[in-house]
Amino acid sequence: MKPAPRILFATIVLLAGVISSAAFAKPNPIVKQIARGTVGLEAQISHGYLPQNATTEVYATIDMRAHSVKLATRAPMNISLVIDRSQSMQGERFEQAKAASKRLVEMLDERDRLSIVSYGTDVTLEVPSMIVNPANRAKILAVVAGLQVNGWTNLSGGYQMGLAQVAAHKNGETINRVILMSDGHANQGVTSADGLAQLARAGLETGVSLSTMGFGLDYNEDLMTRMAIDGAGNYYFVEKDEALAAIFAQEVSGLSSTVARNARVIIDLARGVELLGLHGFTYRTKANSITVPLAEFHARQGKDILLKLSARTSTEELAPIVDIRLLYDDVASGKSVTVKAALRAVSTLDAALVEESVNASVIARIQQVEIAQSLKTAMSKYEAGEVEGAVAIIEEQRTKTRNARAKYDLDDASFERVDQEMSQASSNIQAAPAASSAGKRLRKENSARSYEIQKDSAKF
Repeated sequence: MKPAPRILFATIVLLAGVISSAAFAKPNPIVKQIARGTVGLEAQISHGYLPQNATTEVYATIDMRAHSVKLATRAPMNISLVIDRSQSMQGERFEQAKAASKRLVEMLDERDRLSIVSYGTDVTLEVPSMIVNPANRAKILAVVAGLQVNGWTNLSGGYQMGLAQVAAHKNGETINRVILMSDGHANQGVTSADGLAQLARAGLETGVSLSTMGFGLDYNEDLMTRMAIDGAGNYYFVEKDEALAAIFAQEVSGLSSTVARNARVIIDLARGVELLGLHGFTYRTKANSITVPLAEFHARQGKDILLKLSARTSTEELAPIVDIRLLYDDVASGKSVTVKAALRAVSTLDAALVEESVNASVIARIQQVEIAQSLKTAMSKYEAGEVEGAVAIIEEQRTKTRNARAKYDLDDASFERVDQEMSQASSNIQAAPAASSAGKRLRKENSARSYEIQKDSAKF
């Protein structure tokens, strides 16, 4: 039986209303996404709404945290220890370096491989890569005990030989790391920070990460931090020689608690979005895709990426920004894992809505990274003798951060503490010549502080 005309008309009107509301439903921005796993990911963008038909600066944060996972067995380590034996190491410093090296050897076992390279003017393979079983351990310790200082500082040659040893023995199960120490300036082989960073980056592309340790007050901190960043490892400033053994223990302890290997982030930029900057990590680009190699994650380790982007919107309301994939090999399960996040803004003609949609969490991270960058820039000016310029950079950043805190209600108490750190840095710059021991210490402390803030927001 046919429905009554009135009922049929009502049905058509109802369906039309459903279709109409679906067609004209306002899209919602996605300003934050969380993906869980052994290494979790939290991605955010600075603005949920963007001006329509305009180009706007947008920031994105990618916060990655490794959980503490109970492992049936830890991953085997494949390490090369590269020791500076140049003439400047003479005396107690070299004895402490040898003692620290012995401690590292004693922390390894038959699951692990170790090679030892020493460098002065020349480079020597003191111990070719070998399994650290009891018999080999005794041989390695004897070699370390017999090391002698001589020559200049062929840092690049030492690194390249250590890299070759690790690369020759890496496999799908090993944690592959070169540990490079120095107390001076590279003056043989490749000597520029750019050139050495490029070597570290090339090593990382082969699957071998790099940690650097600078000790004393006379090494080139810019060079050592650059190599650690481009090698996706760690950087340590070791002022006191007797602290070196504890630093070695910290490094090996972290490697032994690795929960994820071969980690990398792939960031795909949406149409109309361009990369203006990526802070704290080395990366490579291809078309609209950015790859950030991250090497390993040990338990409870965090790594944070800040992206500065330019986003061009159109009359379309939905404005995709980035698609993010974090890939890694899970040590516990033995499986390859991919976690994903997608961030989307919405374009609008409502200027007030744009202002109201600002994500204060991202603004806070921007301030942290800008503080880190200002410290690094100020230390460079200080080293060049530009005391007033160095102080001005720090004070301008303090003012900028205070204004941002007031505008966006950033009430994190850590900002107060860091503001005091910056105030003290300004005072210290004016009190001590850059070439003095106090000045060298100040530069290295603040360079190390800048490095750790840019790598991990939890270190702020």
